[in-house]
Amino acid sequence: MRPWSDGVAVALTLLASLVLHTAHLPASAPEWMGWLRPHWVLLAILFWALAAPRLLSLPLVWLFGFTVDVLNSDPLGLNGAIFALATFVITRFRHQLRTYSPLLQAAAAAVLFFAAELVGQLVRNVTMDQPYSPTLWAPTLTSTLIWLFSNLLIRRKQNQHLAP
Repeated sequence: MRPWSDGVAVALTLLASLVLHTAHLPASAPEWMGWLRPHWVLLAILFWALAAPRLLSLPLVWLFGFTVDVLNSDPLGLNGAIFALATFVITRFRHQLRTYSPLLQAAAAAVLFFAAELVGQLVRNVTMDQPYSPTLWAPTLTSTLIWLFSNLLIRRKQNQHLAP
């Protein structure tokens, strides 16, 4: 892909993740389905940080985190800090992560998703007196499964293009 079309792909993916983040379940959906909401924006950021880190900058990631803060009514800077730190970790260990199997990559992503959820709940508890949720693991699980599935599809697509 050309750099311009790569930038468009990143922008569209990040905007789509914001739309998915703000989408609500129908009122008729059971309550437990809301617990399984994946970290759509963090998923997109981590994907692009691993696939094409030159297209993501920390200020851009922080801006998307700020947007998520406004959408969630979270303390300003919370998601920006979480996203920036996760992006830094992924780009720092990018070469090692790319050599891992899809399962090990998913495990590394799961650690980042869980840490993001844990830090977010801790800060919300301290600043907003919001109680801890016992469903801390649920968004981590769904985000990891989506990460694994999308990673496998991308690897299959890359292998098809490389085959003669």
